Amino acid sequence: MGGSFNRSLWRSVGETISIEGRALSNEGRWGQGIAWAPDINLFRDPRWGRGQEVPGEDPVLNSEYAFEYITGLQGLDEEDYIRVVATPKHFSAYDLERWNGTDRHDFDAVVTYGELVEYFWPAFQSAFQRGKAQSTMCSYNAVYVRNQTQAVKGVPSCANGFFNNGIIRGEWGFDGFIVSE
Repeated sequence: MGGSFNRSLWRSVGETISIEGRALSNEGRWGQGIAWAPDINLFRDPRWGRGQEVPGEDPVLNSEYAFEYITGLQGLDEEDYIRVVATPKHFSAYDLERWNGTDRHDFDAVVTYGELVEYFWPAFQSAFQRGKAQSTMCSYNAVYVRNQTQAVKGVPSCANGFFNNGIIRGEWGFDGFIVSE
């Protein structure tokens, strides 16, 4: 979908999924927190193996995609209630599935703070601040931020207080729930 560069398509897909999901929820067959989407990981390496799930490698494209898809899923611009809860995933620096003997369960992403701010985080910031996502999914991997004392090597993203409380909740004002992968 990212390759289409079509904002109305992105929103329309989210709307279609959420209308069907809400109907099933109203019948007691599906919960409102069912949308484990959108997947807004940035696709940096073709060996990753999951590129079909994400819109691409561009932070600006992913930011716009996240906003439109989440707005379509939740329906907040049209109604007073959320149709389904959007859960953008996987925060943060998640771009390795399986490569060279390492998999996502044992991976420490070694990045700079600048890479997080300029590359990995724009889509998530858009998801929370503009799209008003009500949930997010943290990533399997740990993140080691070079030259940043607040992030500790070996701490999984789901347990990273700097990411989850300092950035997502503190700086970006997110007040939803965080789920693990």
